Amino acid sequence: MSGFIPIVEGWRPDLAGREGLPVTIVHGRRDPIMEIGFARRAKDALEGGGLDVTYHETDAAHHVEPRLIPELQQWVADRVPARTA
Repeated sequence: MSGFIPIVEGWRPDLAGREGLPVTIVHGRRDPIMEIGFARRAKDALEGGGLDVTYHETDAAHHVEPRLIPELQQWVADRVPARTA
């Protein structure tokens, strides 16, 4: 759940027409793989594009803190309709 937008020469994310799209970003300030600035820039870019960003910055490293799992499950449940068998 690391929050980042790839940095590739000549490529930019196409955010047009995605206004209001719900996005969640979870990123740890102690992540040794992708520093927290990637998540902060992604948040700013997505919000600037009109997306509905839920942002969690934690003291974790390169993992999702278990205490956030119920909140993330609820975030998904609130946005994805339940399917009946």
